[in-house]
Amino acid sequence: MATSNKQFPQWAIHLFMIGAFAALMFLYFSPILQGKVIYQGDIVQNRGMAKELNDFRDATGKEALWTDAMFGGMPTFQISTVYPGNLFASIEKILTLGLSSPLKQIFMMFMCFYLLLCVCRVRPTLSAVGAFAFAFSSYFFIILEAGHNTKAMVSAYIPAIIAGTILAYRGNYGWGAAITLLALALQINANHLQITYYMGIILLGIAIAAAIEALVKKESQNFFDNIDMSRFVKASLILIFSAGLAVLPNVSRLWTTYEYTEVTMRGKSELSSAESKTGGLDKEYAFRWSYGVGETFNIMVPNMYGGASGSPLSEKSACYEYLKTKFGDQTAKQVINQMPTYWGDQPFTSGPTYIGAAIVFLFIFAMVLAFMQKGNSHFLSATFAASMLGVTLLGIMLSWGRHFPALSHLFFDYLPLYNKFRAVAMILVIAQFMMPFLGFLAVGQVIDALQNDDNNAVKKGETPVLSLAANDILGALKISAGIALGIVAIILLGGYMIFDFVNPAEGGDSAVLAQMGFPKDAITGMVSALIDDRRSMLVMDALRGLLWIAASAGAIWAFVNRKISANAMTIVLGLVMLIDFWTVNKRYLNDDNFKSKSEYQRILSQTTPADDAILKDKSHFRVLNMAVNTFNDALTSYHHKSVGGYHPAKLRRYQDMIESNIQPEMQTLGASLQKGATDSTIRLAFSKTPVLNMMDAKYIIYNKEAAPLPNPLACGNAWFVSEIKNAENADAELAALKAFDPKKTAIIAKEFAQSVAGFTPSADSAANIKMTEYKANHLTYESNSSKEGLAIFSEIYYAKGWKASIDGKEVPHFRADYVLRAMRIPAGKHTIIFSFEPESYITGEKYALMGSILVLLLIAGAIFWEVRRKK
Repeated sequence: MATSNKQFPQWAIHLFMIGAFAALMFLYFSPILQGKVIYQGDIVQNRGMAKELNDFRDATGKEALWTDAMFGGMPTFQISTVYPGNLFASIEKILTLGLSSPLKQIFMMFMCFYLLLCVCRVRPTLSAVGAFAFAFSSYFFIILEAGHNTKAMVSAYIPAIIAGTILAYRGNYGWGAAITLLALALQINANHLQITYYMGIILLGIAIAAAIEALVKKESQNFFDNIDMSRFVKASLILIFSAGLAVLPNVSRLWTTYEYTEVTMRGKSELSSAESKTGGLDKEYAFRWSYGVGETFNIMVPNMYGGASGSPLSEKSACYEYLKTKFGDQTAKQVINQMPTYWGDQPFTSGPTYIGAAIVFLFIFAMVLAFMQKGNSHFLSATFAASMLGVTLLGIMLSWGRHFPALSHLFFDYLPLYNKFRAVAMILVIAQFMMPFLGFLAVGQVIDALQNDDNNAVKKGETPVLSLAANDILGALKISAGIALGIVAIILLGGYMIFDFVNPAEGGDSAVLAQMGFPKDAITGMVSALIDDRRSMLVMDALRGLLWIAASAGAIWAFVNRKISANAMTIVLGLVMLIDFWTVNKRYLNDDNFKSKSEYQRILSQTTPADDAILKDKSHFRVLNMAVNTFNDALTSYHHKSVGGYHPAKLRRYQDMIESNIQPEMQTLGASLQKGATDSTIRLAFSKTPVLNMMDAKYIIYNKEAAPLPNPLACGNAWFVSEIKNAENADAELAALKAFDPKKTAIIAKEFAQSVAGFTPSADSAANIKMTEYKANHLTYESNSSKEGLAIFSEIYYAKGWKASIDGKEVPHFRADYVLRAMRIPAGKHTIIFSFEPESYITGEKYALMGSILVLLLIAGAIFWEVRRKK
């Protein structure tokens, strides 16, 4: 690797670059230095869903592998389960210096990208600028503001894995294997497999490029240092072996995830009406967050489509002027803090995937330079450039989802595991990585090419002149600057002549503004003002884009023509990146997103009058909160066991029941309450909610400030039934829930018919069963009956891990009422215990610990071998 100043050792330069970035990072997130914490919506929701788990861990030192806090009960594997057998969680804490979110994600993004560029022989100063551009990419700040910490952390490791892959293909097998193995093990541990999957597409593109270079073996195709087929095969086998080893420390997490996924919304549906018969999400759900084709150009002009769904406007905006005239200054100032500026195709968004106008220009420059070169071996090989361009364009087109069904459905239907993922716009992470990587790689190679020419001239005693390399660079620079400036200019022109700036949602902007409470006589004027502001937002950002592209292209031109030094060019590029990303990112993540720790905790723990009333009841039951978006809210779970919840990996059967039964019952209940609540009308209303009753929804919150509505027909924790109704299939099971008395009848599916074959439940009216102890992984009941009976437990049936015993002897249990547990209990007094002991976690943790030790030893061995080999 080249160094810009030989008087300093290489390690000192690297340390300085890391320190400089850390200073910028802490400056941006300065509230953290004041003891504040970032307020992230999804993390707040996670605190609600994980409250029971955290309390259990604090009290026992063990993991709660099951929680009753959401959706009537579910495994905790994808909530906040700790996997102590995986030692790489501790490794991550060491590497990130113990930093908290969002510092650790941003810091790791910088470190891994800096490593990649240095591996690709880019000088440290330029590598630092490129790493800053990647780490400060606006999309990462947007997802961190929302609380998608795992998504950001997994993205951070992509450059390091690519670095290891490139080293291996260049013949540096030991370092390649060590870096790939370490980074991939850390990435899998960070737990966002969708991003890992997308990274696999990048790796496939790199492997294809390496294979072509190995076959063709031309001097100009030297990205992998004149790789031959022998090296390609050896490196590929080492990388595949390293990927397999990276799984070992994560085996318990992956095992539990695989096991759980099969019965979630990503698994196979048993309903005849469901779209997915072989497993995977429904297409409509998976493609709901599809990037609009035109919206793609947000990567260069962030406010092209209005930014976030709710954005603040200034007092110079058209909306402010209209509101001030119509309602007065005070109202105008309040309303403009959250305006519906976004007019793209997504249901809503927190902001654009802005990669940077200058970054996109550099990417185009890299491509043009690679394809224009005339046998010059200094620059990116055309083979590697073509492969990476193909991967980038594929990612962009797949992000269009429902807007490009021919391609999206092809991948969804035939590419393994692709149908497990939703929000396909997320695949733009490929472009987020690829564009700064290739862009700064090209600039680094420009510096090396011209310095090489100068050094050769000096050796010959000649005056440096514009060489073949310089002419190639200037030609590519003109074309790429023209393309980039032309794209932004067309967008700017479209702001005046082409785009209508109208929200395409049903009802358009008029409906949106009506929902916000604007009076009818003001909506027309507001729509017009809103369109004017959207146009202004686009124009201003387009002008910014033109400036950044011109400044970047100008700096490269000046360097090539020897008007400025390489360091001066790097400083100009660094300032462009700093000013651009800093100002755009502050729109989405700024000081206002931080709160004091006490305020943060108050938000989590505060209760309403309805909560206070329910918390007086110390028994075990569930709550239906109709005062919030029931199935997109996990804060209710902070205080109560909830019928609702918020999680993208719900059990499929529970989701079926939500759509078919619970939501219709909520509508019925709401309609009944609007007519007036008396004891008789309340009882009549709950007689029409059998599923809520069997889920033991003892209290209904319909107004946070009012007392909760008690459900007199809630079935309790467990009960004996007097009759069985068989169901031929899942459709019949679900349909039977619409009109039955859960206290009397059990609906048994055909697959469990053998469990009750020849058995008639006891009609003993004196029989009783009750819960005597509740723990997250352990439920205890006592029963008493004169005859053998069939007990129904208001707990979700999950076959992979729950074990049942009667008086210490293990007995079978089975599913009833579509989602609940059932068991035949003999006559007499008995103690029934359910314990959750999933082999995937218990045995998996043992394998994970052994795997962690093995992988760490292999990484150490690979590094030791490389050090000895170098000596």
